[in-house]
Amino acid sequence: RMETPMLREMSCVGSQLPSSHDFAALLAAANPAPAASVDEDEVCLLLYSAGLRPGELRAVPHCKRTIAVANESFARDFLALTSADRVLSVARLSTADGVGAGLLLPLLVRAEAQLLPQQPHSQPVFDAVASYAPTVLFATPSLYAQLVHDAEAKQLERPLAPLRHAVAGAEGMPARLIPR
Repeated sequence: RMETPMLREMSCVGSQLPSSHDFAALLAAANPAPAASVDEDEVCLLLYSAGLRPGELRAVPHCKRTIAVANESFARDFLALTSADRVLSVARLSTADGVGAGLLLPLLVRAEAQLLPQQPHSQPVFDAVASYAPTVLFATPSLYAQLVHDAEAKQLERPLAPLRHAVAGAEGMPARLIPR
């Protein structure tokens, strides 16, 4: 809070911090409001990305049409996501990659969204693939590199073979990693 002097209110989910509001209590006291109608070209979502300088965040506005186009061109036409899919995303929902892969795209096609509650490491991802049978995995290239390294070290034979798609995002994918 010292770094954000303009911050007026803070809500906490789970443990409550000093001078914050308990999210569960706020939710219990809230009066439901009807859904707002949003035109295709109206801004309905702000996704934060790295700004022009280190440490600077920049809010990037997205309109309803942007989300629909991402769904149509990427989820539907490229990945062929359907309600039969189970999408495992290891990116945090607070990131653009995470909210798209872990929430919006599965939601738009009524697919199952699977999220890891902890920092992604190889064994929890291997366990999730084995236990929950996702059909699509969204992860960073650095996690795919770790998965390859650990699968080879543990002599696991193609632990991601049940996936229909393994999608990399949020950073550049080294070409030498793709075939591995």
